[in-house]
Amino acid sequence: MSSTSSWPLSWHGRLVVAPWNNLLYNLSAENLAKHGLHPRFLHFLVNLPLLAAPLLLALALAPSTVPRTPRSLALALAVLVPTAALSIAPHQEYRFLLPTLVPLVLLAHDALLGPRAVPHLARLWLLFNAVLIVLFGFLHQGGLVPAMVALQPQVRQDTSSSVIFYHTYSPPRYLLLLSRSWPDRVVDLQGGSLTSLESALGNVSSAWLVTPTSSERHLRALPFIAEGLSAAVEHRWLHLSFETPPTSWSELGLSIYKWSHIPTQ
Repeated sequence: MSSTSSWPLSWHGRLVVAPWNNLLYNLSAENLAKHGLHPRFLHFLVNLPLLAAPLLLALALAPSTVPRTPRSLALALAVLVPTAALSIAPHQEYRFLLPTLVPLVLLAHDALLGPRAVPHLARLWLLFNAVLIVLFGFLHQGGLVPAMVALQPQVRQDTSSSVIFYHTYSPPRYLLLLSRSWPDRVVDLQGGSLTSLESALGNVSSAWLVTPTSSERHLRALPFIAEGLSAAVEHRWLHLSFETPPTSWSELGLSIYKWSHIPTQ
């Protein structure tokens, strides 16, 4: 018999149970603060209506179209139980509820298309989804890839500066074409606080900062950041961040700034 050292699988003395680790990670507010903290009612009061408002309206206006059967109960539980479980964690994103869309559609089918359907609700459902395609398919975090493509030549020339992403999705780093021989210069702060951004900048002498344009008013209010922050070097319009919602059309974008440490006198 061959020895265990020749087996394709080996034991390293540590059993990893991914679902358990996932649960432990998401119960820690310190971990979730890196991604952004939300009130625990957000899934039920904001995200679920944002996902399927016409379906919920159909069920509210025509509850009699839902048959009182074990199947309907199972579909209702397939929506309520996961939403309640996900609400335990203080980080709540719209996309987490996407699997509940299937049971919701099945529950509201007769109210939309059945013989006792609510008038015009099916058209509203189509219009609602068209709006969401524009919102989440083009606007939400839509400037990240174009901004990285624009930043790539400058980052390759300026080899001494870090690249910090703040309040964006995790950046696809391969777009920067960084050499493997270079140290890891990309810092992804995700949905972190301004304090985490100050800390990251405090560890470098200069950096390219990629952040929603709507963040600039907060950055300029902090002396340590504002003193070394340039005007926007690049700007990509049509970028929406829910972490820092825009207050005007001009803030609906993603900007790239150059930050340099200014020594205190």
